[in-house]
Amino acid sequence: MQHTKRETRRAVHKSSAKAASSGSAPIKCVLMGLILSYGITTAGILLSAVLLNSGGLSGSPKQYVLLVMVIVVISVLAGSLLTAKKSASGGFKWALVMGVLYLAIRMLVSFGVNGTNLFVGNLVTEIVSTLGTAALGGILGGRRK
Repeated sequence: MQHTKRETRRAVHKSSAKAASSGSAPIKCVLMGLILSYGITTAGILLSAVLLNSGGLSGSPKQYVLLVMVIVVISVLAGSLLTAKKSASGGFKWALVMGVLYLAIRMLVSFGVNGTNLFVGNLVTEIVSTLGTAALGGILGGRRK
């Protein structure tokens, strides 16, 4: 079966386009996951602040820390699920990279706001919960049918 010149050019163009885009695809997936994660985190923290200011939330400082940790876990899970689903291969790996970047950015922002008082006693808990949630999202999102 012979191909016309036009069909041959299309096939070559498609294969070169796939090769060019496959290198940046995991980076794009990680960025999409980070954007989703920080969007959910921002919305959750803003909603919590509004509820706290209006009197809708009341409790101890430990309960507020727990609330922030729940928001972070939900946002990292959503971001790592998206990253793993969108990546062509190695979803677990890219979801874990997204979790590491999320944690690194969060630590830098926290250091900028709080100085050397970084997460105080919650540092190990933050690292384990963030990376564990990212790994779980990578496992669940990377499943192929």
